[in-house]
Amino acid sequence: MDMKKTKVALATVSLLALLAGCNGSSSSSNGGQTDDPQAHLPQVTPPSEALTAGDNEAVISYVNTSGLAARGVDAAYADWSLHLWNNEACSSTDPAGLNSSWDDKSKTPETSDSFGPTWVVPLSKLEGCINFIARNSDLGNLTGQDMKLDFAEHPDRTIAIVAGKGTIYGSRAEAFTASFGVAGASAHLIDDSTLIWEGGKGQPLVRLYYSESGTIQANSEGVFDFPYIKLNATELSEAQQAKYPHLKGKAAFRLPADQDLKGIL
Repeated sequence: MDMKKTKVALATVSLLALLAGCNGSSSSSNGGQTDDPQAHLPQVTPPSEALTAGDNEAVISYVNTSGLAARGVDAAYADWSLHLWNNEACSSTDPAGLNSSWDDKSKTPETSDSFGPTWVVPLSKLEGCINFIARNSDLGNLTGQDMKLDFAEHPDRTIAIVAGKGTIYGSRAEAFTASFGVAGASAHLIDDSTLIWEGGKGQPLVRLYYSESGTIQANSEGVFDFPYIKLNATELSEAQQAKYPHLKGKAAFRLPADQDLKGIL
């Protein structure tokens, strides 16, 4: 098998959004594991844009994938906020839109719906980029890192983000679809049978999907119908922690004892 042509992806099956129940039909797409639940996108139409950027504006939406959106439940976002700052690298936020300090919660959403809040950021220019951090009511950093909206990459200046990821998505629909289940470079393979993936932390079922087509995505029915290997939650050994001290405490997963990646890579 050509190693360059094999694509792998991780997916979680959560009880809120991705559990379809038992697969009662005969299928080889999951390696004959017909009693396993199917991983699929929730039966919800992905959201359209709540707002789009006008002149001298940027629009940032946080897409809620915790299950509230799938149930059509509106959450309280009135006291969620953006932290905005300028520096030498990114200085396009209008000074009037900047926070006075980290504790400044004044940059609240312009609107919100069951899919999450949306902020409008005033701009001083349409070139360059802006720095931002989306925060919940406790000032918790929703993505876990500093974010940057680069206008060269997103010329319409209308983007979306999801919890725990540093990815900038071009629309709420893209963020909603991408966030349900599949992880890319955020997963780290540290040996033939151990992977680190924070996205799987606390999930009841984690799978490693693989494909020779170079693409792993849901089919027209929203189902991930690629072959997969079920992963088991584990802890890093002392030797692994010594070799990768920066991964200590991260969510770790191990392939079953009778399987390794050599057969699919």
